[in-house]
Amino acid sequence: MKADADKLGRVTLAMAYMLYAEAVMYQNDDTRKSTALKYMEEIIASGKYALVDDYAEIFTVEGEWSSESIWEINYINDGAVRSWGWPQGAGGTVLPRLISPRSWADGTDGIEGGWGFCQIRKETANLFEDNDTRKAASIYDASAYDYEKSWASTDLFLMKYIARSGYNANQLADADLNYGNNLRIYRFSETLLNAAELGSPNAQQYLDMVRQRAGLGSVAANEENIINERALEFVGEGKRYWDLVRTGRAATTLVPDKDGFRTNTWSSNKKYLPIPQSEINAANGTLKQNAY
Repeated sequence: MKADADKLGRVTLAMAYMLYAEAVMYQNDDTRKSTALKYMEEIIASGKYALVDDYAEIFTVEGEWSSESIWEINYINDGAVRSWGWPQGAGGTVLPRLISPRSWADGTDGIEGGWGFCQIRKETANLFEDNDTRKAASIYDASAYDYEKSWASTDLFLMKYIARSGYNANQLADADLNYGNNLRIYRFSETLLNAAELGSPNAQQYLDMVRQRAGLGSVAANEENIINERALEFVGEGKRYWDLVRTGRAATTLVPDKDGFRTNTWSSNKKYLPIPQSEINAANGTLKQNAY
C-alpha cells in the first residue's frame, strides 16, 4: 500500500487505486463506482496515510513523500545534469522558473525570479474564505514589490511550486531546469474527497477532515460542496479542469471573462482530440471520428 523509503517514486497499490478512481470518476462509470469507493476506503483504512497538519509544508522539500503523499514524480537538484542540450538528463524541473515573477530581486521572501507564466487569476484567489490557511500556501501575492509585469498580470503566483531560494542548489548543468521540487500527483486529501463524492457513509467525516485542516467549519457533504472543496484544496495541481468537465460544469464555468483571460465558452468538442484522418484512412474506415 505504501513504498518503503528506498523505493519512493515507484508505483504502489494505493497509487493504482487512485488512478482507477480518477478514470472511473472522469468517465462517470456508474458500474465501477462502487469498486472505486472500495479502493478509497481500503487506502483510508490501511492507516498508511494521514493529512499533514500544516498544509503549506506539503510543498516544501521537507514535505516530499510526507504521510499525505500517495504519489509524486521525483525531481532532484543535487548533482542534476539536465540541460538545454540534454533535456532527458537526470535532474530537476523547470516549472518553478516558468511560473515565478520576472526581473525579481532574488531572495525576496525566499523566492527567486522567473519568467512570469501561469499567473493565478483573481477569481481563483477570491474563492477562498479569509481564514482558509490554504490561500497563502497556494498563492503568493507579489503586488507589494517592483518587478516586470507579464501580460495581463494579476500579481498572483502559484506558491506551491514557486522558485524558492536554494531549491536548485548543487545542480551541475542549467540552473533553470534543475529545481528539485517533486510534483505532487495524488495526496491523501484527494482519497478522502473521492470517497466522499463516491458516496461513502463517512462522507461528512471525510469532507470535515479536509476542511478542518484548512481551519474551516463543516458544510454539507453534497456534490457541489465537495467539488468546490476540490477547487480550493488542489489549486495549481491540475485537477480543476477535469472536475468541471466530468461534472458537467465546464460549459457554465469556463466562459468569457472581463479580464480577457478566457475569450470563449467551453464546448463538448474540447473534451476530445480528433483522430487523424490518415489513421482513419489506414483503418479502412473502421475507426470512427470522435463526436464534434
